[in-house]
Amino acid sequence: WGGSADADGNYGVTVAEDGSTLTIMFNAATKTITTAVTVPAKVYNVTFNGTNVTASGEASVEEGNDYTATLTADEGYTLPETVSVTVGGEAIDTFTFEDGVLTIPAESITGDVVITAEGVKTTVTVYFRNDWLWPEVFVHCWNDTDNNGMPGLKMTFVETLAEGDVYSAELPVWA
Repeated sequence: WGGSADADGNYGVTVAEDGSTLTIMFNAATKTITTAVTVPAKVYNVTFNGTNVTASGEASVEEGNDYTATLTADEGYTLPETVSVTVGGEAIDTFTFEDGVLTIPAESITGDVVITAEGVKTTVTVYFRNDWLWPEVFVHCWNDTDNNGMPGLKMTFVETLAEGDVYSAELPVWA
């Protein structure tokens, strides 16, 4: 082994490469060899592909840790009921998505993570061509539980065509 011993009579060598270390210690008095190995945890990239949805969460996750992100729908959209998650290119279903919070358990994270979500539009644009040249145009909509009351929602002028003025309005999308 050569060299000089530490205060405990240990002679040793440490080899380090790519963040990993191997230490071998020999104690001449007790004739024992002790080894220690350190390997850094793997770090995986996390990519979020959102359409009309944003996510707040880290851009990477360390092996052995759960991953959590909070999804927020853009204005005019709601969160989808489900999202898709792939790990290492393979779809997984071992995650939870509740009230906008996505959690992937540590044991499911074995490679790079891709999260995909698409917001659900809460309104639809309707158009009306005013052939009768009414000075104001309203639209009335309803379903079993909601309605926008009479005389309805005043539509917005869009443009004039030869056939009449065009108006539009944003109406709720009801499930």
